[in-house]
Amino acid sequence: MTAFTRPLAALGSAYVAGLLLIAWAPPAGAASAGGLTVTLGQRWKVAGRIGAWTPYTVTVRYEGPGTFSGDVFLVPNTTRSGPFPADFPQYRSPLTVPSGTERTAQVYVIEEPGGYHAELRDGQGRVVATAAPNFALPTGAAIAILSDLPQAEQRISAPLKSLSRIEVGISQFSSAHAFPNSVVHLSALNGLVIDQFDSGALDHAQVQTLKDFVGLGGTLIVVGGSSWRRTLTPLAQDLLPLRPAATATASLATLAEMAGLASTTAVEVVTGDVASWAKVAVASPEGQPLIVEGAYGAGRVLALTFDPLAEPVDGQLALAALSWSQAISRGLSGAQGGSQLAGAGFGGPVQPSTLGASGPGTWSAFPGYLTQILNDTPAASSPALGLLAALLIGYGLLASLFSYILLKAIGRRGLLWVIVPALAVAFTAGSYLIGFGTRSLDYQLTGVQVQRLGPEGLVETYGLGAVLSPRRGDVRVDAAPNTLVSTAMPVFGPPNTGALESLITVAPRPEVLFTNVAVWEQRPVQTLTITHSFAAEPVQDMGITAQLRLEQGESRAR
Repeated sequence: MTAFTRPLAALGSAYVAGLLLIAWAPPAGAASAGGLTVTLGQRWKVAGRIGAWTPYTVTVRYEGPGTFSGDVFLVPNTTRSGPFPADFPQYRSPLTVPSGTERTAQVYVIEEPGGYHAELRDGQGRVVATAAPNFALPTGAAIAILSDLPQAEQRISAPLKSLSRIEVGISQFSSAHAFPNSVVHLSALNGLVIDQFDSGALDHAQVQTLKDFVGLGGTLIVVGGSSWRRTLTPLAQDLLPLRPAATATASLATLAEMAGLASTTAVEVVTGDVASWAKVAVASPEGQPLIVEGAYGAGRVLALTFDPLAEPVDGQLALAALSWSQAISRGLSGAQGGSQLAGAGFGGPVQPSTLGASGPGTWSAFPGYLTQILNDTPAASSPALGLLAALLIGYGLLASLFSYILLKAIGRRGLLWVIVPALAVAFTAGSYLIGFGTRSLDYQLTGVQVQRLGPEGLVETYGLGAVLSPRRGDVRVDAAPNTLVSTAMPVFGPPNTGALESLITVAPRPEVLFTNVAVWEQRPVQTLTITHSFAAEPVQDMGITAQLRLEQGESRAR
C-alpha cells in the first residue's frame, strides 16, 4: 500500500511553489540583539512528542567585535504554577563564539506540554537575546539523510509534501563529521537515508552507530544507482540486503503501476545477491530488484537499487515522490514501534504507536507503579506507624499519669512543671533519632532500570531514579558520557505543588544541579544510555538467563 494518492494535476506549479516556500521560509525562532542572532529549532524538523526525548538546536551567530562568551539556556514554557510545576528542568550549554562565526548546541530534553524557549546570557548572567521555536512542524516521522548533494533533504521533502500523504520531517547531516559516533544522539530519529554519499568517510564508531540505530528499531534506506561503489561498498555487509556487484538497466513500470501511473522510464540499477535475511519487495518487468528489504534487530533495512535523486527520476516529480513514499512507508511500517505511553503522566495525551514511534529513544518504560517502587525505599519511607504510636502513648503516660503518681509518692508534685518539658525534649530527640538518625549519613540514589536488548550486545537502558540527600542544600550529580539526562518524572495521581528547581549543564559529562533540597527529599533523575555489553568479538545473539518466581500472588522475573 502506497501513501502516494494525490492527483497529478498541476504538478509543476505545486512542486515549484513547495521549493520556493522551503527556500524563502524564515529561520525558526530567530532573534537578534547587539550583533547576536539566536535561532532555536527542532533538530529532526518534527514536533516533539510530549514525554519523549526531543532534540533542540540553538544556533548563535556573532557579528560584534572580539569574542562572545556566555551560556545558552533552554527554559520550559509551562509556568511553575501550572498543573505540572516540578517536572521540567532548565538546560545550560556554555558557548564561545568568535566574531563572524556561529556555534550550535544540541540539547536533548523530555518534551513538555508548552515546549521550550531559548535564552542567551552573557558572562554576568544577563539575558541578551531570546528565541522561540517554529511550531509549524509536521508531527509524523523524522527522517535524516546522509548525502554529499547540497539541499538533498529539500529534493526529497518537496515532492513528498506536494504529492503524497506521508507527513515527515526531513533533515540532513552536513558532512560525515556531523554524524554522531554514539547512537544515543540519534534518539527520536525514525529513519536514515544514505544516498550519493562517501560512506568511506565514516569511522568505525560511526559505522557502529548505523548498526545500533537499526538494531534499536530505526529504518535505514540505502540507495544504489550509479554511485553505489562509494555509497554501499564501505558499509557493513550485514547491513546490506543486496550485496552489490555490478550495474544494469531496468524499467520502473512495475513501480509506477502501484500508483496508477504509466511509465517506461529506464534507470541504472545496482545488481547483486539478495541476502538470506532479505527479500525482493518490488522488481522490474525484467526481474531486476528495485526495492529489497529485510529486518536487522528491531529495525528495517531497505535498499533502493536505483537513485531517485539522479536523472531521469529526479526530473519526474510523480516518480520521485512515489519512490520516496514507497521506501519510507515500507521501511517505517516494518520496524518495531515504541511504547504507547509517551505523554502519559506528563500532561499530554497517550500517543499510540505510529510511523513516528520507532527507533532509539522512543520507548516509554515507566508505568505508574514505578513511582510507588521509588517511594518504597528505606531513606524515603516513613518510620513504622506502630513504633510512632508506641512513642506517643508512652509519652502521654509518662508526662501525665506516671509522672503525677511518682511525684505524689515522693511528695514533690511541684516538680511536674520541670518533668513534663524534660520528657517532651527527650521524646522529641528520640523521635528525631528514629526518623533520621537511623538512616545513613551518605547521599543515596535509588531507582529502576529497564533494558532493551539489540544485536551484538547492544543495550538501551532507561533509568528512572531519585537522589536523596542527608542534609539541606544544593546537590550536584554527574552523569556518564553520552547520557541523556532529565529531571522530568511522570506524574500519576495528584501532581506536586512545590517548585523543585533543577538545572542540567550539557557537557561531555552532563551535570545536574538540584537547588534547595530538603533533608531526605526525593529529587527525580531520568536517563537514557546506549552501550554494548561486550567490546570484543561480538556475536549476533546474547546469552540471557531469565528466572520467574511467584511472590504473594505476583510474578517476578530476574
